[in-house]
Parts: sequence; structure tokens; C-alpha cells
Amino acid sequence: MGKKDKPVMIDAVLVDALIEARIAARHAKDFAESDRLRAEIVAQGVVLMDAKDPVTGAFSSTWRPLDAAPKAPRPRPEKPAEGQP
Repeated sequence: MGKKDKPVMIDAVLVDALIEARIAARHAKDFAESDRLRAEIVAQGVVLMDAKDPVTGAFSSTWRPLDAAPKAPRPRPEKPAEGQP
């Protein structure tokens, strides 16, 4: 039986603070700092989702734990029709 990974404990306060700092860096057009902060956020074990409000155009980021991210369905091989090799 394989050894199960321990669940990663995410510091939500830290992640939220990093997101706020990243948004501030984006507003200041400091994209290198914004990219650095994004990498630090992802290293915390979360998926970062960026969006713009369709009405105001305001930038926002939300996050969720990495293991809560939806998984893409695996493609299934097509079965040949009856009578075909």
C-alpha cells in the first residue's frame, strides 16, 4: 500500500496578503514583482485565478487549494463500430 501525502496546510491570511501585494504591484506596473508574488502564492499550494470585473474592469484574484482544483476529464478511446477492426 502506498504512502499517502499529508494534506498541505495553507495559511489563508498569508495568501490573501500576498494577493493584495500582487494587486498593488500590478497597479504600480511593477510586473516583475507581480510575477514574483504569483510564484510565491502558487508555492503555497494554491491555484490562483485572475479575472476582471466585466462592468468596472477592476482586476481581482481569487484562490483555492491546489487539491480542490477541478481535474479535466480523461479522454476515452473510441470503440470501433461493430464489424470494424
